[in-house]
Amino acid sequence: MTEVRIAGLLGALLAAGSGLKTPTAVENKVLAIIHLYVEPNKLLRVAETLKEMPEILDVYEVTGDYDIIAIMASGNINQLRELLKDKVLKTEGIKSSVTTIVLQTHKRS
Repeated sequence: MTEVRIAGLLGALLAAGSGLKTPTAVENKVLAIIHLYVEPNKLLRVAETLKEMPEILDVYEVTGDYDIIAIMASGNINQLRELLKDKVLKTEGIKSSVTTIVLQTHKRS
């Protein structure tokens, strides 16, 4: 496939509203890193629920003190609070959470 064809397909996807998560897609957003402690038998269900939320950029199953880490973007701090309170933390199976707000991004791949 030629570069011109790839560029054309990419342009068509973007014009159709397909979301590509790039650094510029989260520019001027409040980013939060959410560490979630989840009931063991609900781990997959929680991950599936989180990944369907448009504000959640990434969902990771991890080792350590928590079971899932999710990266979330919101328009402002008030919206972040509402999303956490009304959507994320109401997800069945989440036992507790710790949320960290990103102050500055020094590198993003």
